[in-house]
Amino acid sequence: MKLGKLIVLLVLLIIILQGIEVKDMGMSFKGASPFNNEWDGTSSFTEILRSIGAKVIEVTDWFQMLFSKDFDSYRCRILYIISPEKKFSIISLAIIKYLVEEKNFTIVIADEGPYSNTILQTLNIPIEIRSEVQYRERILTTYINMDNVSIPIVFVYASPLHIKDETLCKPIAVSRNGTILAAICTQNGKVKAVVFGDGSIFTNAALEAVSELNPHVALVLELMKGICRNNRALVLVDASSYVYRPIPIEKLMKEGISYDYILTILVNPSRYLYAPIQYFNEILLNSKSITFLMVLIITIVIHKSILQRFATLKVKRREKCRIDKRSLMLIIKLCNEQRISDKFCKEIVELISRKKTRSAIAKIEKLIHESEDFRRELVQALSS
Repeated sequence: MKLGKLIVLLVLLIIILQGIEVKDMGMSFKGASPFNNEWDGTSSFTEILRSIGAKVIEVTDWFQMLFSKDFDSYRCRILYIISPEKKFSIISLAIIKYLVEEKNFTIVIADEGPYSNTILQTLNIPIEIRSEVQYRERILTTYINMDNVSIPIVFVYASPLHIKDETLCKPIAVSRNGTILAAICTQNGKVKAVVFGDGSIFTNAALEAVSELNPHVALVLELMKGICRNNRALVLVDASSYVYRPIPIEKLMKEGISYDYILTILVNPSRYLYAPIQYFNEILLNSKSITFLMVLIITIVIHKSILQRFATLKVKRREKCRIDKRSLMLIIKLCNEQRISDKFCKEIVELISRKKTRSAIAKIEKLIHESEDFRRELVQALSS
């Protein structure tokens, strides 16, 4: 591999490594991420939970939850899944199942899309979110009934729920036309799962007025009261199923970000590379190991190319014939004695007549190295 190609590969590697280091370089999250403070995020939701004394953990990697030591310190444990934007991996599903079944977490799902159905199936919860008949064109207002408390809630992107076993789960919110919009499942007198067919009820837009007079805030508080019964609460909020998106330049300017910093954001590769890397990550491996794989592949290519180059140089050094002035005079003598064919002798004479001695020697060395016929004649002439 030529040095130029090696440099290009190294530059690409640096760009990729820089691209996966997102930090806060003008990036935000799509959808109902707890790290998204836009109208469609759920940052206000987690703030409300913290304000009532709950410990909240935004889970960016479910695998890390296997090593948490906080669970046993809390009698009430809740796991929230709100409008995920991508599929859950097999590992994530297995860990969520472990948390619900072994660590006694109550799971609360608020989702109008299809991705939460895999969690419901994994946990054997007899509810299906029918996202294919989502009510996108009309707003539904209904009451959610929990512990004899009725709360009026506005569903903006509602998907109907289908309860497969009404002995385990029952509806707690039904629209005027009989569509089930929310359900609760109990087991041994304990709430096992609560499912809403719309994640927008917990977004910043719905919780903008943080007051108990806001029915959506009242729903958050009533959920905590109904599930935890005044016990200390540990709440896990999924933050792993959302993707990054660049913050528009107009918004950065409105927030008073300096032009120098905006320019730094614009030239940072992470603004353009991180989201596509994560997208292909989900398609190929559904884990962050795709980044490691890309780096490994590039490293192997570079390493292999360097080894091939050194191997080639080693072979060339071993095979290349070195001659000096005495050897050159011997070859001329063999030509005069017609012990080497005229074809090669004429070429040697031309080289000597046109080049200086050192250049002629270099050209003859090249001829010996490249021409098998010349080497054969030279060996035969010297051995006769």
